Amino acid sequence: MLEYPRYSGNPGSSKMQAMRTQAIGLTALAGFLALVSATVGQSPRAGGEEAGIRQALKGLADGFAAGNASQAAGAYSENAELYLENGPPVRGKAAIRAAYAVYFKNNSGCKVALEPHALRFLSKDAAMEDGLMRVSADGKETVVHKYSILLLREEGKWLVAMVRESPAPRASLLELEWLVGNWQAKQGANDITSKYEWMEGKTFLKCNFQVREKDKVLHGLRLIGLDPASGELKIWTFETHGGVGTGTIRKDGNRWVIEAVLNLPDGVEISSSTILSQVNEESFSWLPTQVKVNELSLPDLPPIVVRRVKTK
Repeated sequence: MLEYPRYSGNPGSSKMQAMRTQAIGLTALAGFLALVSATVGQSPRAGGEEAGIRQALKGLADGFAAGNASQAAGAYSENAELYLENGPPVRGKAAIRAAYAVYFKNNSGCKVALEPHALRFLSKDAAMEDGLMRVSADGKETVVHKYSILLLREEGKWLVAMVRESPAPRASLLELEWLVGNWQAKQGANDITSKYEWMEGKTFLKCNFQVREKDKVLHGLRLIGLDPASGELKIWTFETHGGVGTGTIRKDGNRWVIEAVLNLPDGVEISSSTILSQVNEESFSWLPTQVKVNELSLPDLPPIVVRRVKTK
């Protein structure tokens, strides 16, 4: 969580004092190997069709869990294709089997988690699944991939015809997943509470926040996600009092830097560069710097510690 400075009074006056601080929310060849047994995603189709797909993916997952290249490759059609994030395409079941054998040899103890987002039927004999996978091995940093899988039914049996792996466009957003939960902070007379949660599909982090100063209360909504137009991680803010803000988020080593601008209904514009640093799983700090109100530079605010609220 970041706090965004809010000021009242004449921006040009030396007597201008902070009125309140509002919560700014913050919150990463495995490819198809990340498919794990039971979950295939929801679809309006049911019965034998979807059951057949689950069976095909389970066979691949069982082979992957056992480190058995032949068993894993058995889920593919003879002319299947595997498009990896890094490297040339792998074409044909035999080549895929060989690629798996090399992978299993070099990646013992690999752990995977699959987040299927959608399974859709293109025809009665063709289906496509899209999702996100996380792959880690021997304690190494988790790698996140986006995948698309084409399955075809051949002679009554569902087989994997194509797998395409690509960089996860929301890998940076996933690194902020630790923000999910309830948080609180205090700055002067301001009591700030916020709740972070994923929107469906984990394309955005949503934050509902409240800033209370005695009998004054400000509510707002914040969204954090990837801007498809620019490819940047962005933050959007909407306040019940009419304020609207936007900004960019980038990672700088072990900290996050948020460049944001908030426009108020009275024409006041507030901008800042805020630094967020995770202290541990239960707290983090934020430090607003380069604060400007209508181009008037103000002193940096002191760092604030934000603490997780434990739920019973």
